[in-house]
This record gives sequence, C-alpha cells and structure tokens, in this order.
Amino acid sequence: MCCRRLQALGALVIALSPLGREWRAATLRRRALSYLLLLLILLGPLPVPAAAVAPSITWDREFFNPQPRPDDVLVPLPCGGAMAFRWVVTDGAVPSEVASGLKVLYGLSGPFVHEDPSTGARQAALLIGKYEVSMLQQSAMQAAAAGPCPPVDAAGRQVQGRVAWQDAVQAAANWSAWLERQAGVLPDCARAIGLCLPRVDKGRVVARLPREVEWEFVARGGRAVTPTQFADPRYPMPEGLDGHAWYAGNAEGRPRPIGYRAPNPLGVHDIYGNVEELQLARNRDSRYPGQVGAAVIRGGSVHTEGEDLSATRRREVPFYGPGGVNRAPDNGYRLVLDRAPGAVVPIALAGIPVAPTATQAVVGHLQINVDVPATVRLDAHAVGTAAPGAPLALTNLAVGEYRLELESEGYTRVHEKHRVEADRWTQVAVAMQPHVTLPVPPPAPAAAPAPASASASGADAQREGAASVMESFLPVFGVVLMISLALMIWRRRLDYAGQWAQPSFNPTSARDADSPGFDRSMWSTIGQSSRREASRSKSRTKPPGQEAGVTGALSAYFDAWRKYSDFKGRANRTQYWSFMLINLFVLVFLSDPDGGFAFMFYLIAILLPSLAVTVRRMHDSNHRGWWLLVVLIPNLGGIFLLVALSYLTLRQGTPDANRFGAVPCRSASVKTASSWRARGRDDWND
Repeated sequence: MCCRRLQALGALVIALSPLGREWRAATLRRRALSYLLLLLILLGPLPVPAAAVAPSITWDREFFNPQPRPDDVLVPLPCGGAMAFRWVVTDGAVPSEVASGLKVLYGLSGPFVHEDPSTGARQAALLIGKYEVSMLQQSAMQAAAAGPCPPVDAAGRQVQGRVAWQDAVQAAANWSAWLERQAGVLPDCARAIGLCLPRVDKGRVVARLPREVEWEFVARGGRAVTPTQFADPRYPMPEGLDGHAWYAGNAEGRPRPIGYRAPNPLGVHDIYGNVEELQLARNRDSRYPGQVGAAVIRGGSVHTEGEDLSATRRREVPFYGPGGVNRAPDNGYRLVLDRAPGAVVPIALAGIPVAPTATQAVVGHLQINVDVPATVRLDAHAVGTAAPGAPLALTNLAVGEYRLELESEGYTRVHEKHRVEADRWTQVAVAMQPHVTLPVPPPAPAAAPAPASASASGADAQREGAASVMESFLPVFGVVLMISLALMIWRRRLDYAGQWAQPSFNPTSARDADSPGFDRSMWSTIGQSSRREASRSKSRTKPPGQEAGVTGALSAYFDAWRKYSDFKGRANRTQYWSFMLINLFVLVFLSDPDGGFAFMFYLIAILLPSLAVTVRRMHDSNHRGWWLLVVLIPNLGGIFLLVALSYLTLRQGTPDANRFGAVPCRSASVKTASSWRARGRDDWND
C-alpha cells in the first residue's frame, strides 16, 4: 500500500515538472482555454427571447359569447379566454326630435372609429361589453398579474357578484397591462374577424368601468332606437321584461349565468337586472343628496322589482361597511374599452429622474385612480392632485420603483410602492379609508435588549437558503450520476481512473505498471518524443485534422462523436475542442432550467458524451492532462464517477479487474497485450 502511494506521488511530481519551453507554452494555452470553457459553463444557459405568438381562444364559446353575432368584437383574455364587445355608434350628432333634457346624453362621442360594413360609412363609436363579467373572466383577468389560470368548468359562466369597486378597477388594470404586451401580434378590430384589439391613432387601448353617461346611452338603446323611444325609461321589449331581464319577479333572488336573456337593440345583454353594475366615477357634490365619494351602481339586480328597472335607476353604496370592503352578492360590472389617458406635462422635479422624450424604450407612465380628492407625492415630491373621475397621469418617468403617497383631509394617509415598467402605463387604484381617532395607549415599557442569538438569525436564514438550494440540486445530481454509472458499467468501457478496457495503442514497456523505474522510463520517452514532435511541427503549415473555418470545426465535431460512440481511435485537440465548444452552445440554447424534454436531452446527448470524450482525451494524451479535470467538475460529479468505477473494477475475481494496486508491489514480466497502455511517442497535434 505504501509503495503504491509513493509511486502515485512520484508520477504526480513528474507530471508537474516542465519538459521544455514548447511544453510550457502549450500547457499555458490549454489552461487558458480550459478556464474560458469553465467560465462559460458556469455562467449557465443564456435566455433566448421567445418569438411573439398571437393569443388564441381555448375556452368553449358558452363561456365568453353564448349568443354570438357576426359583428361581435372578440378581445383576448389571459389563459385562452376572450371577452365579447359591441360597437355602439356615438357620432355626436343630435337630431331636433331629441328631448332637451337628453341632448347632452344623445351627443355622446366615442373614442373609436367604426366602419359600417353595409354602407362603408365611418362613425365615432365606443366598445362596451356584450355581457356582464363572468366568474371565469374575472379569474382570468386576475391571472394577468402572474396568477394561476382558473379551471374551465360550468361554474365559470356564472356572472361575477360580490365585486367591490376596487376589485373591478384592479382587474381592468391587470387586463390592460396584459393587452399592451399582446398589441404587437393582434390586428386592429376595424378589419379583423377573430381576436383583435382596437386602435386609436396607433395609441394604446385600456379597459375600464363605463362612465354613467356611456352606460345610460346604451341602456336606452342608443341610436338603434328612435329619439322618442330613447326618451322612454326602458328600450322596446317585444318579449316583455321577463325575456330581457333577471329581476325579483323571475330570478328567485339568485344571479344567473351570462347570456340567458334577450339583448337590447344594440346587442347588449343583461343591461337591466341580474347584478347591479359599478360605474367608473364616484358620486359628486352636485348629485345631491347622494353620499359623497360613494360607488355608483346602475341597472338594478335580481332583488329589484320590475317597475323599478329603468335607465334612470341609480344608487350609491359606500366603499366600506362594518365588516370592511363592501362586496354585495348582487354587485357586478361590465367593461368598456377606451384610449389610454392623454399625455400631460412631464414631471421635472429634483430626485425624480426623467428620461429624454426621444428615448421611448427607457421611460414609463403612471396613472393614479382614487375615490376621493387627494394630494399625490412621488418620492416625497408633490406631483399633483387626483380626484374621482379625474385620475392623475404621470408620463415619461424613468423606469424603476417609486414611493407613492396620497393624502386627503379626513382620510388615512396611504404609502405604497409601485414599479414603472418601460414603455407601459402602470395603473394604480387606491381606495382611501376614513380616518379614525383612536385613544392614545399608555406608554409601553422600555424594550429589553435583544439577545445575542438574535443577531445570528440572518446567518441561520442564509444557511437554510443554501441548504434548500442544495436539496433541490441533489436529486438532479443523483439522476445524472445513476444514468452515467449504468451506461458506463453496461458498456464495460472503464477500468480505473479513465483507462479503457481495450488497449488501443502500442505499449512502450513490457513491464507491469507497478514495476520499479516504469514511471521514469515512461516520462523520459514522452519528453524525447515531445521535443522531436515540436521540431517537426514548426515545418507544418496545416496540421492534420485542423481545417480552417466553420466547416472544419463541424467536421471535427462529428469526428469526435464517431470516436466517442464506438471507442475507436482518439480525438485530437481540434476535434476535442470543437466537440466541447459546440456542445456548450447546444447546451445554452436547448437546456431548460424548468426541466422537461430539453433538460433530459442535455443529460443524455450532451453530458455523457462530454464525459466520455474528456476522459478519453485525458487518458490518451501524454501531455500533462490533469487540467482536463476542470471540464469534469461542472459536469456534475465526474471525479466521483471515476472513483466509484475504480472501486467496482478493483474487486478481486472479476475477469477484467485492473491489477494496478490490487496486491502488494511486485515486478513481473507480462505480455505486451496486457501491459499498461502508454504511448510511445507524443503527437503534438493533440
């Protein structure tokens, strides 16, 4: 045992000794290349930008448009869903027959331009939801903010109740941000048949709650009815009220799924009854005697009597009640699409960096929606005032996180943090809470100093984090190791420390590897052949196996593959580095950190060939090849793999057991075929 250790130590000392100027230069080049390869491997896979793919609908039609019409507008939702909208012409012209009290309402003008398919006339129009928002659609809009997709089942068609004003505004903001990311792959709704997104002078489009004037215009029937019918409390209903609305007389107090009742003349369903619909603006002082700042709801619900259902019905509900936020079972909403808020004067305050307006890709925008008038501060600088129905729009803000403060008399001050993304509108909805004066508690006793062990909690947390990372890595390491062991043992290719079971080169010594003087004679032969080969290599203009250009690298790569697969011959330096570097780039583009087929492809087609070629190279090269172990280290346990295989092949009694180190030192003559495989000359093109 002692003799074997001395021989191994002597071999290591000889391996580390210089054998000439050319030898040192070649070694430095190899080490530099190996360090570069190790750095690239440790950096890990680079992110590959995915090609933009247009969203598609995977839901059944009953979940988003149970009563389709040819001129419906379908706008995509996350998770394979959609929401149906209707064009409502609002060109602003007011006929003389319209009642004087309704002229302002009738003169409504929408943000979009709609082309009549029959006449070709282009008119201003708005887009309003064909149905009230369902439970499935509400969950999909919540999933737009990186949440899980909802299950698609029969319950998803049920209308969404128990919605607060804050919930509706936040859902619309989430969907608006998601639509902005899809804008580049969706066609304009003016010319599209399937999924689309409307355009306004190439500007952005957002979803929001309807304004009261928009909702009432649609509830009266818009321009699809005569001016006289427009003045009536309800639009014409040939089927009667029961055919158009769910109310106290037919709903049994339960909200129903969307689309079960007939539409109004504009093709909009459930504008009366089912659930009351939240409006964008809160109640104002001018609407005496309503509650100032309360949420406005229109249309009635399943608890409303038939005679009370009309376009003029409205009521206000406070945002908060004794149990917190008010979410009544019959409170719902529908959405409209609108152009993004217009640009305002850019903020130019100290401490708030503003990017140049010409560089659109590095700036973002922020809009603050509130339910009561409030002063807004951004990073401790006053930037303006937001009011109900008049949100504060801040444009051309540098990308990053901002501290937002809102203050209003009689309400608790709000402190929040929001991140502004590049070239996007960040929508913020804030519901101010009334200030409550609480009794001042007695002064608390002085806190005792924290124990010294508390300071170690951070270090413990770091250790726990490192342990969790290792626990997640160990299963992958174990799978790779087991696959490697199984394949190598099955092929019976390895003996000990990277030696192959079948000799492939002529030996230079007829003595056993354990015999005295073997290492000295072997390395002496290597040194002589190295100097001879170095002198010959100076006259070479194009060494064999080193073709120039990409073609040569690919050829060397496939040569290395063939030599790896059948274990015949050996890979020279060009083939070896071509193989390793091309495998590296294949790994970068095909590996999948989340697992899956690509990761298994890497393990089987990249990792194992790399191990085989590396060990083959380390064994067959008479250079100081220990630096090649660097390639094995990032390949998940290569050294441990060799040690395990050496233990398996050192067992006594196996036919192919390696005799090296199996018994005490002895000198014996053996046949040439079974002697240790040491090459007789050094090929400088390795």
